[in-house]
Amino acid sequence: MMQPATSSFTNWSPSTTDNYGESSNGGTITVKLGDTIHLQLPARVDQGYIWNLTVTDGLNITSERVYTPQQISSLFSGSGLSKLEVTQEWDIKAVKPGTQVILGSYKSSAENGTYDKAYKLTVIVE
Repeated sequence: MMQPATSSFTNWSPSTTDNYGESSNGGTITVKLGDTIHLQLPARVDQGYIWNLTVTDGLNITSERVYTPQQISSLFSGSGLSKLEVTQEWDIKAVKPGTQVILGSYKSSAENGTYDKAYKLTVIVE
């Protein structure tokens, strides 16, 4: 059974160890029981896009955060941001041995039912 992520966004500094992201999409990693991994994916909140994440029963999403960049260099004439990309990060703990899966869908809240991207990471828990 897949467990949905809870949405509790705050400002933070990204984790710098045990990180996985877009380059890990479609891959397989091996972790030890009790290990925590950090999944980081970029999102375009200015266009309403966010990641929705689910995990299998052997993984537990312990927290979800969003990192808002301190400086945005691309401004459009007048005022406001032309592009606001943030990083969503999840802390995911390995709680049961076996083959587990992290699935993500990248969707705009303005576009019902349309997914722009998908993410899958297979996690072997030893």
